[in-house]
Amino acid sequence: MREDRKVKGAADKISNLPDVILQHILCFVPTTKVAISTSLLSRRWRHLCPNDNTANKDDRRQKIEGAEDLISNLPDVILQHILCFVPTTKDAISTSLLSRRWRYVWCEVPSLSLDVGTLTTAASVNEALTRYTAPKTKSFQLTIKYVMKNIPYMDTWIKFAMSHNVENLSLNFLHYYGGYKLLDFFYNSSSVKQLNIKLSGYNHTIVPAECTVSWTSLRNLSLTCCSLPDESMAKILSGCPILENLSLNFLRRRHHYDYKQLPDFFYNTSICCIVVFVASFAITTSLLSRRWKHVWCEIPSLSLDATILTAASVNRTLSHYTAPKTKRFHLKTYRREYTPHINRWIKFAMSHNVENLSLDFWVNSYPYKLPDFFYNSSSFKQLNINGCTLSDESLAKILTGCPILENLTLCHCSELRVLDLRKSLRLRTLQIRRNMSVPGPTQIVAPHIHSLRLLNSQLSCTFVDVASLTEAKLDICYVSILSLAEIRDVPFPIEAQGQNIDS
Repeated sequence: MREDRKVKGAADKISNLPDVILQHILCFVPTTKVAISTSLLSRRWRHLCPNDNTANKDDRRQKIEGAEDLISNLPDVILQHILCFVPTTKDAISTSLLSRRWRYVWCEVPSLSLDVGTLTTAASVNEALTRYTAPKTKSFQLTIKYVMKNIPYMDTWIKFAMSHNVENLSLNFLHYYGGYKLLDFFYNSSSVKQLNIKLSGYNHTIVPAECTVSWTSLRNLSLTCCSLPDESMAKILSGCPILENLSLNFLRRRHHYDYKQLPDFFYNTSICCIVVFVASFAITTSLLSRRWKHVWCEIPSLSLDATILTAASVNRTLSHYTAPKTKRFHLKTYRREYTPHINRWIKFAMSHNVENLSLDFWVNSYPYKLPDFFYNSSSFKQLNINGCTLSDESLAKILTGCPILENLTLCHCSELRVLDLRKSLRLRTLQIRRNMSVPGPTQIVAPHIHSLRLLNSQLSCTFVDVASLTEAKLDICYVSILSLAEIRDVPFPIEAQGQNIDS
């Protein structure tokens, strides 16, 4: 189900319906496999699909022959809400064949999704729009496979959406090689809140020189595969006073935009944290203007790549950092000579009560050894360690000193043999990556974890007591799973061999 086709702010009226109605709805999905997939929606849907081997929808319909048609008696607003979740408008229109009751229900669905060339023709789209009677369209998605032969109709379709005060507008032009130009009316709208434009070529310039932009309600803008000169970007920024999210993907001619034209709320520290993750990039924003000079100093996320940065520049960065707390701290370096600095950088992160710590070290023949002070941190919730010397005793100390640890990732940690997580009561997610040169761990005791990922493993591994495990991804050559019952001589054999096992 796509979020952009949901009725915004609407309650989940569907899940509250009686079982018999929901099962009646499932009778109209194409296959049993699709019906079964609804069990993932929520607990409410888990057991609605009949537990049988029914192969097709005709067989399922025979089961309810003679039953009362409870769906058709529902109010129009609920039926239209149901139709918002079908993949395309063509599918919604097909429901008009069910009965007279359904003949015109689709005509006021607040969501339209038109796939021209793949599922429908231009003629069928024109006919559908002439029958559409809803006064307002919340979502309008237009996908055109072959743009050139549909150019005569494209302006009409887009104008139709904008005349219905569309809020979420998505234009996806496939096999586009130029020849079409968005008209001036497209750049003036007070209703559009989310706009997505995706072209398959770079020849089309978004916002030509002669156009002005006035998208006064726009909050989310995504542009993909198009030409965007500096002057176009300037018009967009000045014409979208409440813009919150801007996504630019695979654009041509992205020069040096004047980001001083961004609305005031873009300066908010939390927004800066979302947009910029790498510290070196975040610091460069201080050159934009005086307003940006010290913004980066308090972002709650730091990512330091000491494979590129010098130790002096990292030290200088940390000396200017003023945030009282750091939620995420990522450190990457492969340089052996940085060991004295690494200890100081880790201590800096721990002194700022870091919650998510990621250490990425890998030097062939010289893995990094964690300092003694590392074994006592009460703030770690997520810990990622790559390329460290980590013995069984060392890991036991880490786990003892991290009482609220929830997520642990260990990659190529030498000397680790037995991973005992029995005392980590809050640990729920475990990920391990190893190879022939770094074989450990070879035995895992994890009674409390819910999710396990064991990747790139070429040696045997034994699981002991994974009673709480609900999700696992095992990319292995051999794995033996034992339970505590089996250890106590109670027969309970589970053994699996193979490649790329998903369970």
